[in-house]
Formats: sequence, C-alpha cells, structure tokens
Amino acid sequence: MNEAYVIGDSEAQRNEVRKILLQEGFDCPPENLFGLARADERLNSKLVPLVVVLLPNAPDQALEAIEQISRWPGREGYGISGVGDDSLGESASWPRLQGYRVLGVGSTADPKVVIQALRKAVDDFLDQAALDADLVQALARWQTLAHRLTQPGRVIAVVGPSGGCGSSTVAVNLATLMAQQHESSMLIDLHLATGDLAAMLDLKPEHTIVDLSSSPDRLDRELFKRVVMRHTSGVCLLAAPRTPEEAENITPASIRQIVMLARTLHPYVVLDLEYGYRQDQAELLRSCDFIAVVMRLDFISLRNTRRMIDHFERLGLPQERILLVVNRQGQARELPVDKVEEVLGLKITQSLPDDPRSVNQSNNCGVPVVIEVPSSKVSKGLGRLAMSMNGQPTSGAAKR
Repeated sequence: MNEAYVIGDSEAQRNEVRKILLQEGFDCPPENLFGLARADERLNSKLVPLVVVLLPNAPDQALEAIEQISRWPGREGYGISGVGDDSLGESASWPRLQGYRVLGVGSTADPKVVIQALRKAVDDFLDQAALDADLVQALARWQTLAHRLTQPGRVIAVVGPSGGCGSSTVAVNLATLMAQQHESSMLIDLHLATGDLAAMLDLKPEHTIVDLSSSPDRLDRELFKRVVMRHTSGVCLLAAPRTPEEAENITPASIRQIVMLARTLHPYVVLDLEYGYRQDQAELLRSCDFIAVVMRLDFISLRNTRRMIDHFERLGLPQERILLVVNRQGQARELPVDKVEEVLGLKITQSLPDDPRSVNQSNNCGVPVVIEVPSSKVSKGLGRLAMSMNGQPTSGAAKR
C-alpha cells in the first residue's frame, strides 16, 4: 500500500484529504498529517511515495516545503532516470520515473502561486474548490503511471524489407486499433528523411521528433506531451522531421530515450521503422516486443525479406517476436504462400488482401482504413494482426 503525507495548516482540510486518500487505498495514519511548521522535521525523517501540500493559508511556507521536497534523492532533474547512457543495450532496464509524486492544493485564481509550485516540484496542482473530484483523478493518474512503470508498454516495430510494401499503412492502422482497445497508443515516425505519417492521419503537427532530440537533458513527460500530437482516434503521433537536413541532428541515443519514455506513457508504442543494417537499428530492434515484417508476394520482396530474417538471426532476435505480414495478397501471378513460407522458414502470421479502393480512399483522405472502412477485408485482417499482439507472442501460425 502506498503511504502518503498531508502537509498544511488547516486541520479540517488535512482530514478531508486524508479521508479521500483512505478511500482510494492509500496508507495515511494520523501522524502523517502535520502543519507547515513541522514540515522541515518530518520531510527530512522519511520519504514517502505521495505528498499532498495545502497552500491556501500560507502559500510562502508551503512553497518552502515544496522546495525542500524538490531536493529529495532522485527528484533533481525531474523526468526519467537512467537515460542518456550510450552503453544501454538489450540487457539495460527501462528507465523509471522517480518513485514519488507531489500534489499541490490551492486556489487556481492566483496564477503566480500555481506557476511557482509547478516550477519547484508539484506534479499536479488541484483546485481546492473541486478537491474531491480533482484529487481522485490525480490519484488515478498516478496509480496508472506506477502500473505502467512496473509493466511498461509493449513496443511494436513495423518494417518493410523493400519499398512499396505498405509498412506505414500497417503501422498507422495498428496504432489506431491499439488506441481503440487501450484508450491510447504512441506512433513514432522513424522514416526520418521521408516520413509521412502526419499526412496519413491528416495532422499538421507544430513539433516533431527533432524538438525532443535537441533537448535530451530536458526530456520528461510534460515536454513529451507538448511535442506529440493526438489524433481523434487516441493515437499520439511523434512526427518525422520536416526536412531531411533536420534529420541529421537526431542521434541513436536520443531515439532510444524517446522510445523508453514512450513506453512509460502508453500501453503500446508503434514504430514505423525505416529499416537498415546499422548498429543503432539493431539495438532498437532488440528492445521491441514484436517486429512486424510487411512484405509482398513477389521475388524482390521475398529476397529482401530473407536477407532481413538472416540479419535478425545474426542479431539473436527470438523468432517468436517476428510476425510475417503479407500485404496486398490476391494480385495476379504472385508467389504461392506455401513456397514463400518454405523459403523464409517462418509461417505467415497475417495476410492482408489487395484492396486498393479501401486503402487508397483512406490514405487520400487522411483517415486510417480501420476507421474509414471498418467492414473491409483489409480492416478485419489488420484487426486480427492487432489481436495477435495483445496477449502473449503468437506461435507464428498462419491466419489467412
């Protein structure tokens, strides 16, 4: 059970907050309620996961207490710890947000106090006039975040072994389906020189991945939320750079940090990955829970897919993470599925039918096909592919 402090000079308000905390399952004994005069003594004696600071009666003293909390171990550089280390590899643990949270309670009519509190250490500033509802919502957000930190979101890389395989279309629709099933998902456009996911979602983002890569020392949840753009489907898009020149400033280390933080914020993170054989690509692939390889049933695509799978084997990637996705099945004179599986040594996880009318219509109007034409065969195939990633990794059995 999570323990909490409640600090403030109003005994009635301290008790009101304690009542809500107890109802929400927090451990808050009477001795954990104290006035601002005792804050220095108590805050130095024991660290707890949650601190609620009441500002209405003595904001200056309350801000001093918040300043003291900001100096707790792990609080400095609020955001994520363990990122920015270029030595991180497949054995590195995911970063964690610091293990405690500070909630401020006061009047939102005084913006100066609100801003000062947020600048010091407060994670959420709650309106005292709507304390019951605001506090319950803030606690729910914190507990959801804590759950995601212990069980970080899954990462899905979508890659095409050759041009024209439709991997970006698959990535957009997978992210949309995950958002529909889990309330949100993250979609990151890693076609750094030619990314077009924003256009496929009819979005005009003000910020791109460059804005996060250029400030690695300030990378935290709040900056992340300001940079990404949320689609009506629940997909949060981190767009590719606007120009190829901007892409030159993005480092593998910054991409790794971004993906790590995205995992703590969303249950599923979908990477539209421009495939290559560089070491930084290898490290990113090792961190993924699933790798959806989107191919066509033609010789060029088959040859490149075989090369990609050989590369995955050299990297030591578990075969069960690799999901073979055949796109645009049903075209004239395409290769037989059984021969393709024989050459690749893997079963096809999902085949998506050739449906240019539905797919082109959705891409041209900037709406994912699973939303624009949900009853189409291609949408149903994408739905089955998403389901194969919602539980344990699939056995690789064909689903056609």
